[in-house]
Amino acid sequence: LQEQLDHSGYALAQNCHKGCICASNIISCSKASLDVIPPHLPQYVAVLDFSHNELKRLRAEWTPYQLPHLHSLSLSHNNLSFISTEAFSNVPHLKYLDLSSNDIDSLGEDQFSRLDKLEVLLLYGNKISKIDRSAFDEMENLQKLYLSHNLISPWVKNGLYVHNNPLSCRCELYTLFTHWQKRQLSSAVDFKEELICLHTDDNNKRLKISSLGEVFNCSEFKEKALEIYRGEEVIISCDTRQHDVEVKEWITPRYERVPQEHENSSVTMLPDGKLQIKNVSLEDMGLYTCFAVSQMFNETVFVQVTVHNYSLHAVPDTLNTAYTTLVGCILTNRQEDSINSSVLSTTPNHNAEVAGGKEGLNRNTGPINLLLNFCNLLLLFSSYILGGLIWGQSVKN
Repeated sequence: LQEQLDHSGYALAQNCHKGCICASNIISCSKASLDVIPPHLPQYVAVLDFSHNELKRLRAEWTPYQLPHLHSLSLSHNNLSFISTEAFSNVPHLKYLDLSSNDIDSLGEDQFSRLDKLEVLLLYGNKISKIDRSAFDEMENLQKLYLSHNLISPWVKNGLYVHNNPLSCRCELYTLFTHWQKRQLSSAVDFKEELICLHTDDNNKRLKISSLGEVFNCSEFKEKALEIYRGEEVIISCDTRQHDVEVKEWITPRYERVPQEHENSSVTMLPDGKLQIKNVSLEDMGLYTCFAVSQMFNETVFVQVTVHNYSLHAVPDTLNTAYTTLVGCILTNRQEDSINSSVLSTTPNHNAEVAGGKEGLNRNTGPINLLLNFCNLLLLFSSYILGGLIWGQSVKN
């Protein structure tokens, strides 16, 4: 047997497609600029990675013979817009399928029905707007299905309506519906009493999903919130419980994939999976989503970003300007007090040529009164702005 494996490994290395990495029963052709899947794949291959390529169509003949040992297939970050209903007929033992971040717009009849061993199916980040009711038929082993960030309505808008289904009671289920309730999605709010799960360790006892926090001692769901200021630069961590994360991906509030660091964008993902936003603007405000994907399980982290419409760096200049304005207004006010004092304490001179009469007095004091009114309004406005800045500084600290 060892001799056969050694021979297979040698043959694989000899026939490995240019741009791919082949080792044992694993073939990785990620970022190889492929527009078709290489032919003559070895039948003993267990893991195939064709992510980050230029594939547009997945036809049935991509593998003309069975790959009985293949359990993991990644086709994410391509341009896939068509997938044949026979595309997976020769990979019957597939357990993990990643079709995320493509251009798929619909899922047809019996699209994945041949994948009865599949456990994880990733379809997020596509353009799916139509799903045939039989698309997922006979997938009795499916445990995780990711359909977020598509064009599905009303599913994405209101959450998935899954009441009256035999859901297994787990903390992940509690976290999901707690998140939906906080976001006031109708599927979680309107059917809160009907959302029931089965406690498999207690003779399938029926429990309300909302009670799992106490029964299973689930950790409280917390959506991370971050307040930043216009013009700043911020780095946000994807705080996941996983250690061996294979893929981290960020999605913007506009449901767009965050590009890698080297791409020309103010919002990028760093090599360590953190999100970086340079020169923050009001357009950067909203809910950011991080997907952490591994072979064991997947996790989603939400970060709500609030952007204040002013920069803390401008506070010293603003204070200096306000101080100068206040001093000017105080000096003007004192000058007015001096003039009024002299006018009131002096015996009125009835000589029109000297005093100018009533019209002369108005002519002298009118411009100052206008300036004082302006200063009063400016003082009121400045105090409002300064109060906001001081409050913002306290929140920042």
